[in-house]
Amino acid sequence: MRTELSVTLLACGLLAGCASSPAREPASPMSPPPPETKVGTTIVTAGDAGTATELFERGRKQLVEERYKEAAATFDVVERGDPGGKLAAQALLHAGLAYEGADDKATAKARYRALIDGHPKDELVKLAWLRIGRVSVGTSDWKDAVTSADALLARADLTVMEAIEANGQKALALVSQGDVDQAARVVEHGRDLMEKHHIGEVGRVPHEVAQVFFALGEVRKARSERIKFEPPPTNFGAVFEERAQGLLDAQAAYTDAMRATDPLWATMSGFRVGELYRALHADVMVLKLPSTAKTEKDKQLFEGAMRLRYRVLLEKGLKMMDATVRMSERVGEHSAWAARARASKAELERQIAEQNAFLKKLPVSEADLRKLLDDLQKKRADEAK
Repeated sequence: MRTELSVTLLACGLLAGCASSPAREPASPMSPPPPETKVGTTIVTAGDAGTATELFERGRKQLVEERYKEAAATFDVVERGDPGGKLAAQALLHAGLAYEGADDKATAKARYRALIDGHPKDELVKLAWLRIGRVSVGTSDWKDAVTSADALLARADLTVMEAIEANGQKALALVSQGDVDQAARVVEHGRDLMEKHHIGEVGRVPHEVAQVFFALGEVRKARSERIKFEPPPTNFGAVFEERAQGLLDAQAAYTDAMRATDPLWATMSGFRVGELYRALHADVMVLKLPSTAKTEKDKQLFEGAMRLRYRVLLEKGLKMMDATVRMSERVGEHSAWAARARASKAELERQIAEQNAFLKKLPVSEADLRKLLDDLQKKRADEAK
């Protein structure tokens, strides 16, 4: 994501604006640079020469100018030409950033790991772990996301924001792997830090905080969607209310994530909210016909009542998905999540059209069917008194 990678470049002493979205699939690895040999303080390649410092500065300029492939090749030359030199660790870090910019996430992570393994005591190791974490989240490599988060949380030199990010990253990875309860505990560590330092309470929030909110939404979503309606529960109303409350709780967390300065998190969260409603509709519509529905007309009325009553879930999902698609188009957010939102929007439109077509074929109007539902609800309320 452009914003957060630009911040990393600034942290390395570069100008902002040298990033690309991690949501795209990694490109094929670039061809390796020409072979080089070290001659004194000069690195000589098949096509160029210069001191390590001169080549490093050339690579920085290429990175700032978003000439990512050239920058990556230049930094690789610096590191391989002088692997024990004072610029080696910096060259590996900058090469990783350049490969990220070129959408070659696998090679980017390889450079960061080379820094960590080859220069374990260098101060840049922490930044390398942070970059591995962000790349891993962007490519859904949850195993590496947990590894990098654990490596960061084991350090004593994390800033508050870095600790928040590491907890959010680990929680997101765990819930994505199905370990919902452990993810819930980890996400609470991040929230505790946020509450203690009054971070993320109002206004726009940075990547680190948005990730915690999104992870919280994922935890609540997973717990809510554990509640199913097949076989039909005897206390259907109470069970449905519990599922609906879980949906609203998850939506609240995703809504907080939408306050992110990076539009990717807003796109991800908007998509998730829309899908919450679509999933609830799919689950509740599996309810079978009651034994009292014996005639064809009774069966039609029951199914019509179900479609009419729960069509609103599809409509709410479509409203959120439409807003998400329009937002992503307005800000130029073209990640895989934006594509998912467009596909989901089209599917929701199709489902609503299907519901409407079925209802039009019934022997009663929607108004009459709604009156039947209202009368039935009133009758049940009276019986419960």
